[in-house]
Amino acid sequence: MSKKSTGNKGEQLAAEYLEKKGFKILATNFFIQWGEIDIVAVKENKLHFIEVKTRTSVRKGRPEEAVNFKKLKRIWKAGIIFMGQNKIKQPFQIDVLAVLMDKQQNKIFIRYFPNISFDTHFNKR
Repeated sequence: MSKKSTGNKGEQLAAEYLEKKGFKILATNFFIQWGEIDIVAVKENKLHFIEVKTRTSVRKGRPEEAVNFKKLKRIWKAGIIFMGQNKIKQPFQIDVLAVLMDKQQNKIFIRYFPNISFDTHFNKR
């Protein structure tokens, strides 16, 4: 499975997971010059900008460890633009959804990390 198809599958699994948890998906792969938001969703009148990280093994670390300060900043910028373009004025947060597609165990593990802040993210590189 290529890196792109792994990412696409992870985003599909993430969207299904979020819908089961009561989220309404507003957009996927919202792209601007300065960044991208994998999933934009709403739940309980709060907007969620969700970064999905997918891996097929933990050899290079857990999926969520690939989220750094620079990535969070880009998501934040893209989120502000998304809200402006769609005339949305409501509270928002940045979440991370980690998908591990373990080929050896033939299992999928999904972990959801809500409301990630710039100083409590996983990888401060």
